[in-house]
Amino acid sequence: MPQIRMQENNMVVYRGDDFSTQLTFADEEGAAIDITGWKIFFTVKKNKDDSDIKARIAVDVEPTDPTTGVVLVTVSHTLTSTLAGFYYYDFQFTKADGTVQTITGGGITFERDITRRVS
Repeated sequence: MPQIRMQENNMVVYRGDDFSTQLTFADEEGAAIDITGWKIFFTVKKNKDDSDIKARIAVDVEPTDPTTGVVLVTVSHTLTSTLAGFYYYDFQFTKADGTVQTITGGGITFERDITRRVS
């Protein structure tokens, strides 16, 4: 099984905003990988060593279009409304056979927003 090399990617999100990101799984030649039966996890923590129970955001995602390797990860504003400052995140997946791999991770900064009313 080829190893996936994790690349660190930093993100900036406004506190209290909804956000989405799409992951597309492809082989080295760019062909879609069928991810039927996979589970994708998006986790945000204040400290890398925090247990998953202490995660500030923990979203479990089913593939959006598994035969084309596409996953849309959506995070609700209700999960980001109390966050401000720097945190750590990663995306990890579990294949149908139980294999676990981390795709990417890095820092995520939640900027303080100005507008707080939503209606």
